[in-house]
Amino acid sequence: MKISKMFIFILAIGLVSASCKNNTKKAETKAATKTETTTKSTAPTSNATGKFSVDTQNSSILWTGKKVLGSHNGTIKLSKGVISVENGKIKGGAFELDMNSIANTDITDPSDKADLVGHLKSPDFFDTANHPHAYFTITKIEELEQNLQNINHKFYGDLEIKGIKKPIEFTASMVILGDKISLVTPSFNINRTNWGVNFHSGILGTVKDKIIDDNITLVMDIKANKQ
Repeated sequence: MKISKMFIFILAIGLVSASCKNNTKKAETKAATKTETTTKSTAPTSNATGKFSVDTQNSSILWTGKKVLGSHNGTIKLSKGVISVENGKIKGGAFELDMNSIANTDITDPSDKADLVGHLKSPDFFDTANHPHAYFTITKIEELEQNLQNINHKFYGDLEIKGIKKPIEFTASMVILGDKISLVTPSFNINRTNWGVNFHSGILGTVKDKIIDDNITLVMDIKANKQ
């Protein structure tokens, strides 16, 4: 009887020990799987190499200009552009903006809309008669850890407006799928006075209720197809 009780006692200890080991192993496996899941990038991968031409019909730059008593917004079209890709990574790019395509999207009265657009094209602002194009050239690209907004790259480059070239930088969500590229930025600001656009700027000490914000907010939505 004593032997049987002792055998049962030892067997019970063995079963408990084995059960603990199995549970620990399952927990470790589950934790490892969870870690792998959270660190794994959800961004599509690509081995594309070559040049991609900007799809000017489906690409746009949205702008917003603010002043003390309100704001206006609109679009600018790209006239052309090329993005260079090597093994699924953007290596460079150059874009030409059609400054005569400046349009307003918030004013409903045709006469008021035409007045604003005409003023933006005048020498007070972008002087499109003498400077019909602006240019942006990528000089550096950094890959970022993708966040919840799918931002995965930071771009550095030179923006030329009215013949003046200045550096800018912005983040973007960039995806290469097959023969197509999609590059979309969150809103970012550029200071118009860096390019000599000083009309009613705060730096000139203009009467307060006429001041136009020095910052222009931009959002870029660029699509490109492989050549």
